[in-house]
Amino acid sequence: MRIMVDNSILLSLFITLGIVGLVLALIKYGFFDAYVPHAVIIRHENNQVILVIKTKRRTVPIRVRDFQVKDYRDVLVWRLGGLEFGRYRIGKYKGKYGEVVSYASSDSGLLIEATDGKRYYLAFDNIHEVIDAILDESIKEKVIEVRK
Repeated sequence: MRIMVDNSILLSLFITLGIVGLVLALIKYGFFDAYVPHAVIIRHENNQVILVIKTKRRTVPIRVRDFQVKDYRDVLVWRLGGLEFGRYRIGKYKGKYGEVVSYASSDSGLLIEATDGKRYYLAFDNIHEVIDAILDESIKEKVIEVRK
């Protein structure tokens, strides 16, 4: 009888851990689909810069008021509703610049302030292409594929 009790506890433990692992994996990939950028589009319209972040699940247009090159340690201090996994820091964070929505898959990126007052942090390996496109007003529209 004692062996059956121990086996049933062990079986319950394996099933519970499997379910918890599956739920955590689904949450992780849900964040990846919503916050990891696949492409960034920069448009210059009427003396205004519009930056569009495309992810697998959504498209986020941002009217840029100002931007600064920042390291993630300066911007993303406390995770409010996000995910930090390896070099990915995605979701909602808070730091010395206030509340920030992060689309970061690299350590250094852009802190973007939108005209509506929201702040975004965009970081990936070829972020310098975004900076060049924002500063070059002769470009009407440029699509930048995010390097994996």
